[in-house]
Amino acid sequence: MSLKINSNNLLMNRILSFLLLAVTALSGWALNEERAEEIRNDDTIVYGEGTGETQSEADKNALNDLMSKISVNVKSQYASRMESMSHNGEISESSSMRMVIDTYSQGHLNNTQSLIISRAPNAHVMRYISRDEINAMFTARQDKAVIYTQEAQKALEHLKLGTALRYYYWSLALVKSLQYPDKAIYTDSEGQQHFLIVWLPQQIEDVMSNITVKVTEHSETDATLFFTYEDQPIKEVDFTFYNGNSWTTLNGVKNGMAHIELRPGVEVNNLKIRYEYEYTAQSGMDTEVEGVLNIFDPVFFQSAEIALAGDATTWKEAVSKKAFQQQVATIKEAKTSTLDEVDGRKPYQKAMEQVELAVLRGKYDEARDLFTDDGWQMMDQLLHFGRAKMLSKQSYGFYDLGENRVVCRSLVMTFSFPNNNRTFTEDVTFTFNADKKIEAVSFGLGADANDDIFNRAIADDGTRIWSEASVLALTTFLENYKTAFALKKLDYLEGVFDDNAVIITGTVMKRPEVADNGQMQINEVVKYNKYSKDEYIKKLKNTFATQEFVNLRFTDNDVTMMGAGGETFSIQIHQDYYSSTYCDTGYLFLIVDINDPEKPLIKVRTWQPNRDPSINGHYPKSHPDYGLIGPGNF
Repeated sequence: MSLKINSNNLLMNRILSFLLLAVTALSGWALNEERAEEIRNDDTIVYGEGTGETQSEADKNALNDLMSKISVNVKSQYASRMESMSHNGEISESSSMRMVIDTYSQGHLNNTQSLIISRAPNAHVMRYISRDEINAMFTARQDKAVIYTQEAQKALEHLKLGTALRYYYWSLALVKSLQYPDKAIYTDSEGQQHFLIVWLPQQIEDVMSNITVKVTEHSETDATLFFTYEDQPIKEVDFTFYNGNSWTTLNGVKNGMAHIELRPGVEVNNLKIRYEYEYTAQSGMDTEVEGVLNIFDPVFFQSAEIALAGDATTWKEAVSKKAFQQQVATIKEAKTSTLDEVDGRKPYQKAMEQVELAVLRGKYDEARDLFTDDGWQMMDQLLHFGRAKMLSKQSYGFYDLGENRVVCRSLVMTFSFPNNNRTFTEDVTFTFNADKKIEAVSFGLGADANDDIFNRAIADDGTRIWSEASVLALTTFLENYKTAFALKKLDYLEGVFDDNAVIITGTVMKRPEVADNGQMQINEVVKYNKYSKDEYIKKLKNTFATQEFVNLRFTDNDVTMMGAGGETFSIQIHQDYYSSTYCDTGYLFLIVDINDPEKPLIKVRTWQPNRDPSINGHYPKSHPDYGLIGPGNF
């Protein structure tokens, strides 16, 4: 009898618990319905509602409804011309505005909140956002446009015209998608204000119209072109040309020089050249930019397309070959006057001339005896990095690395890939051992990066701050680091990272935050993932296995000696990353110990996709360290 009573009591308790939960749930849903009605009557909030068989479906429909209402709300105030949209005349003004608003859902449409009014199978969800948040999302995009403009200005100052054109055009695309495009203002370093919607197209036109192209050498099958901007060799810019049948894939200019292949019968002096400025293929680096480029018709700039004219021989008579070589030699353009060339350069010069001849003839084995086994393996890998071609003959600089080792800078080569639409131009450096054999080959940094390092090594009064050994060790390390990615040298990367290295990579993520009452807030945040050395090397191994090529481009760098650790340096770099299926841009930060120049060690490696206000946000937005991880964070 006692057992039966206990069983009945247990059953009764379960029934009461179930009823209590049901009443609580009904009470909660009633509160949610009450809250939904408050939102509907609140003029400071824009909302959307959706229903569906599942909560996910209802939420998607609610977001769609919200986006439509935002677009209707903004449309009456939107100042940009809707006819510039990529709609082929078939999409209404309202639909065009909706397309613009949709680009914000890919980026800065943060703080969109969700209220679950009822659950499946008759799910009912409300999505809502305050009007202040809508204004904030436009402000955030305008801030991004200004940052891109600042980066473009910096690139232009360093004669990196490809980067400048890309960021000017991307900034223009973002400005066109603002609520009030005509009110977006950029203040330059001299305090002068510019209305971006007018000023950016002028800048793009001015940059391209001030580029001069000359043919320096040519044959029936190829030609070398020399690009200058305001009489200075351009560090980098991209272009295509009409080969008599179609427009080619992208060709890269580096330190003023570019090498192109000609179809039979094509006259080099009548070539049509078109500069790249849209960079739609790279816009996946920024989903907001990608979104606006997809909805707006491309802007045509008259100065983007030119026709070469004039005779190459006449130009070469006016400018001697020796002067031309001195002007475009990459290491000579950097302030290498702070370094002394080695005595007795003749055997090194002779070796490099033999390497040149072997590359020009395509008979690489003719230079095999000039290399050590390791050096030849690197050279062989480099020659097969892509289809390799050598540009015009170069002037060389030979510098002492210590222990009777000498580095030669540099041979300029181009690399193209059969399954990709891009050609890379690289400075190739060679390191000779004590026996005057080439023991290492790497991609050079280029004149601008070298210049940054060499300038920091010397004070304004001419006093040396860093030793020659430190300068060469830093340069060599960065060259080897870049080359290791291009040639997929996992062994080098595994050796150069300290076993206890701090390795952090930032990833943009959308994070839902759900409260007990059913409300949900979606935030786009940067998630910083910390890797052990083994985890990071494994990640790289998987990347290398799936890519035809990997290429790093350093568009800006700042090197500082740390206050502790002897010969330890922090390196902050704006890095563009290209591979056969993926590309991105972001900020790379390294702390490198070079106390032993032969065995540099990376102590810290971080990467972030954008400037993050939560990091060093105390600086003004115009400050170069604003939002970036730096030495002060460690």
